[in-house]
Amino acid sequence: MASTVCSVSHCIHPTSGDHIVCDYCWTSFNDDIKWLTRHVADLEYRLNKAYGKTGQGGGGTVSTDPMRQPIHTLLYEVDEHGNDGLEILLHVYLQSTNLGYRWDDPLDVMIQRLNRHISGLRDHEATPAYIPQFHAATGRARRLLDSPDEEKVLLGPCPAPSCDHQLSAGVSATEVRCDYCRNTWTVNYLRNRQHDRLLSDNTTATQTQLLELLALQGIVVKPGTLRKWVCEGDIKPVDIKDGHKLYRLGDVYGRSARMVNNVWDMPKVQGK
Repeated sequence: MASTVCSVSHCIHPTSGDHIVCDYCWTSFNDDIKWLTRHVADLEYRLNKAYGKTGQGGGGTVSTDPMRQPIHTLLYEVDEHGNDGLEILLHVYLQSTNLGYRWDDPLDVMIQRLNRHISGLRDHEATPAYIPQFHAATGRARRLLDSPDEEKVLLGPCPAPSCDHQLSAGVSATEVRCDYCRNTWTVNYLRNRQHDRLLSDNTTATQTQLLELLALQGIVVKPGTLRKWVCEGDIKPVDIKDGHKLYRLGDVYGRSARMVNNVWDMPKVQGK
């Protein structure tokens, strides 16, 4: 039988035999699931060394600080880019492949069940859709374990045609690789694109919310500095909602860019 193109999105490798997933994607998927089987417990331990996810063990839950929040999101939530957390992925994929799960199954039990039965899932119709999602989640998990204390900043959508997935990198990174299309980009190139995008960004929010949005991009402006700009008339409100003045993100970013020769040299406050 003639080979056909792999059914995994963005893959152009041919399949072999009657398979719908190519050898490359299938090997990568197996490696990801095996890695998660070994390291899910490490991620949960890093999240909360005393109580884990639910606070069972005597002391109640402990709030996640900025260093643990990315792990909590990776494991249990949908992130700001719409990527499902690992728990959600496991629930849906196990259900789709008729492996099932109990509502109270912990992550390590579900990933072990998937690992035990993975050999029979290569040609399941649900598998091609979930290989990229598990690969992206595994990539994020690897980075969090490799450098759990390094802050990440958002760099905007991947420039590759038909990709558009959000990119992020450590504050000291010079290159970043997209987990989906696997293209590599220099951080300087992405920052130049981000500069133009932020200047034209019409998002409106309160002063506090805008400072948080800029901090996610790696740009820190002190609350007192923004208040000073407002008092001096450099930044003006564009709307009022529920009694709160709203300001435009592009205006605040543009004013911050005038502070230094290179806005990306502005200090990122660790742990803020």
